[in-house]
Amino acid sequence: MSRSKRLFKLIQKSLPGLMLCKDMLVIPPTEHIVRGFSLEATSQKERVYLWKVVTPLLRPMSGVILDYSDRISGTENELYVRRDAFEQSAENIRAIISEHIEYLRGIRHPHDFLRHASWVVDGSPALQRLDQALIHYLIGNVPQSVKVLRALDKEVDQWDARRREYLGPLLKQIVHEIDTNPAGLMGLLTEWENQNFERLGLQPSRVPTDGPRLVVSSPGSF
Repeated sequence: MSRSKRLFKLIQKSLPGLMLCKDMLVIPPTEHIVRGFSLEATSQKERVYLWKVVTPLLRPMSGVILDYSDRISGTENELYVRRDAFEQSAENIRAIISEHIEYLRGIRHPHDFLRHASWVVDGSPALQRLDQALIHYLIGNVPQSVKVLRALDKEVDQWDARRREYLGPLLKQIVHEIDTNPAGLMGLLTEWENQNFERLGLQPSRVPTDGPRLVVSSPGSF
């Protein structure tokens, strides 16, 4: 068992409202955005970074994306998980986590994410503008979303081959769906989201599939 998993398993006993999903302590329920806490190892022995995680799940990813997350440390300048004081280390981190749970609970829905990431604007990195556009599509702001996605596709076409290796094919797939079957983009987003739930081990925190689902605007709104 990894150090992160052992630590969060111990912390979870004091915070039963959270769920351990692989090596991350997650705030349920998870719909389109995962919220929780993650540990990152450092080059310094026993020192760790503690992340307050917010990650949208609408595009393919190999791991949790930290673009919308923050490192937290409470009143400490540095955090350590001491082998010879493991329970005390867990208590220190539990106290820090407790201060951020309510904020993360307030980012459950797509509109909440847009508020959380309101700093994403026209000049922001392309991947962040993509995330924002997909969230807008999800909540029905289809014309706004499509405008941004098409502009991103043209922008990324100007990049060199190595730089567009991930984002280029992704945008081509998205724009193809928009051009051939606009309603099909929702199916693609659902497929990617399901893959991320599986890859990140988030199924235990998921909202039941028989619950209400968001509906995008009709294709006629293009």
